[in-house]
Amino acid sequence: MYKQSSITRQQSRRLNIIFMLAMFISLQKHSTVDGAYAVAKDKERCKLVGYQLKLSFPTCYDSMVNLNTCLGACISATGPFTRNKMTEMTTCCRVVKYQEVHVRIKCKYQPNYFHTVRSATECSCGKCPGS
Repeated sequence: MYKQSSITRQQSRRLNIIFMLAMFISLQKHSTVDGAYAVAKDKERCKLVGYQLKLSFPTCYDSMVNLNTCLGACISATGPFTRNKMTEMTTCCRVVKYQEVHVRIKCKYQPNYFHTVRSATECSCGKCPGS
């Protein structure tokens, strides 16, 4: 299933700036870490976004395939949450589930060549890679 929507890089940057300003304003209203976390958690936005991928292979005709990816903003914070120690908490917008999409590529020397790509079907804020 392909979700029809698109977002430019500039729109994505604007949304992230608006999101961060809203979080900053919300965090100023709360005196406890738990309260601030609850407000930030409510403002998480990690969603499925559709895009087109161009597949190119030597001696084959280019093919376009409709896919989904995950895009958005999740909670990230650093602070003295424990005594005498700075603690970092980060989450990233990640693919939770995906489906494999089999694309038929028309080639000069191999008429039935299939290439498999993954397309996101579900997104969520989760642990960032490498953390």
